[in-house]
Amino acid sequence: MSHLAVVASGRGPLDFSAIGAARQKLIAAEQFGLLRFRDASAFWLAEHRRDISDATYKNYQGMLVPLTEAFGDRPLNEIDAADVEGYQIWRQKPWFDERSQRTFRAGYSPINHEISALAQVLARAGLWTEIARFYKPLKQPKARAGRALEQEERKRLLEVSKDNPYWAVA
Repeated sequence: MSHLAVVASGRGPLDFSAIGAARQKLIAAEQFGLLRFRDASAFWLAEHRRDISDATYKNYQGMLVPLTEAFGDRPLNEIDAADVEGYQIWRQKPWFDERSQRTFRAGYSPINHEISALAQVLARAGLWTEIARFYKPLKQPKARAGRALEQEERKRLLEVSKDNPYWAVA
């Protein structure tokens, strides 16, 4: 687009100082691969902040917590397919939460989503392609078929639902 066309569009001339500032924020893939995971993932998330919703941003923040626990000080270029598989195994192990006094286990879906976030960080460094050849997402368990309600269960459902306007469909 010519300078005249830009001015005619009402947007004015291109602000080259803004382009220079943006260029300074860019990190080449090779340099990005030298960063520790904790720094690279924070940088990656900041890069994507303007392109994602607040909910997606919070989801990514949550996914990066266990990833940072596992890979925090590792340079991206030292993470390989065996590490990804090891992460899947590690995340499936149950852990005890002192505060709630309960045992938890990460499900298949959250682990697969976390690896997707890891893949995006590694892809930013040009490092995911080789790992992707060996990566296998955890399989989701097959959904079990439900069962029909017994006559007494149906009566009880209708009785309870009539008192709650949110359950009118039931």
